[in-house]
Amino acid sequence: MSKPNLERLGGLAAILGGLAISSFNLVEFLAFSSRPFSELAQSRGWTLFQIFGLVGITFLILGLISLYSAQAAHAGWFGLAAFALALLGALQYYGVSWAGAFLMPAVGRAAPAVLDQPDAALSLGVISTIFVSAAGWLAFAVATLRAHLFPRWAPIAILFAVGLSLATELAKISVPIGPVILGIAIAGMGYALFTRDSKIALAGSANATISRE
Repeated sequence: MSKPNLERLGGLAAILGGLAISSFNLVEFLAFSSRPFSELAQSRGWTLFQIFGLVGITFLILGLISLYSAQAAHAGWFGLAAFALALLGALQYYGVSWAGAFLMPAVGRAAPAVLDQPDAALSLGVISTIFVSAAGWLAFAVATLRAHLFPRWAPIAILFAVGLSLATELAKISVPIGPVILGIAIAGMGYALFTRDSKIALAGSANATISRE
């Protein structure tokens, strides 16, 4: 398969992954936020919802790889480090969704207090996942701005979304405005790659010329 076609598929993956982030967080807030985890864990709807999250994060990871690949030659070492950190955060959330779909039901039946009153180690794991993911997306947004290939509104929206998400998390406000904006921004970058935005296409042509020389 040619590189342009692979980039288009990667852009499509980013679109689907971004939309999945937005819809997942919105549905979670509207349908599941008022119920304790021990009860949710025993709900078939929750399990299916978490499986949807797994599929969405899979698309997000594939899309993230493609978004980085499109600007790797312009992103430098900082861009590589930012991509690695963002990928680590996405993989951690993949683990969270996997546990929500396949581990939480058994724990909810056997020891519901573990879910409703998590111990320090579990709480630390959740907090670390949040902050690693936030740091990764912040760094990736900065690297994208520096690369000057994707529309500027998208990485700026990511910066705003992550800042808003951290602020609402610290204030214990559950409205997922930040994650919804984040998903839209990622989908926007994916659309630019899928349609081969002129800047991205020109950069790809320049890279091909350099490699031939």
